Order: sequence, then structure tokens, then C-alpha cells
Amino acid sequence: MSYTISSDGASVSCPRADYRLVSDTVIQCGWNCGTYKGMAGYVILAFSYESPSFYLSVYSVSGYTGCK
Repeated sequence: MSYTISSDGASVSCPRADYRLVSDTVIQCGWNCGTYKGMAGYVILAFSYESPSFYLSVYSVSGYTGCK
């Protein structure tokens, strides 16, 4: 799993994401077998836009049995 957010917060990239949702105010990225903050499973990161930049607003990690 990887994601990047520009140093000025103007853009968000989530390479190799299994799920993406993009709107003017929210970008969500999801990975079936990801790890975040030491937890493994289905990871969703949500970036919200608050002028003039995006920031990581919400994350969740839930169990996913298909991981190897």
C-alpha cells in the first residue's frame, strides 16, 4: 500500500489502490490487503479538502480474510 500527498497538500495520489473515489472535496483510497498504523486488513484513507489543501481526515482498517 502506498499513498502520497504533496508537500503543500494541493494533490493526493494513491498508487495501486484497489478502490478510489474522487470528488471536489473528498478523495478516498482503499486497499484490500493493506497495513496502516500497525493494523492489517481492508484499509480506507479519506482525504478532505479545506481550502487551500487536502488533509488526511479519516482512516479505517477492518478485517479482510483474503490476505496472504
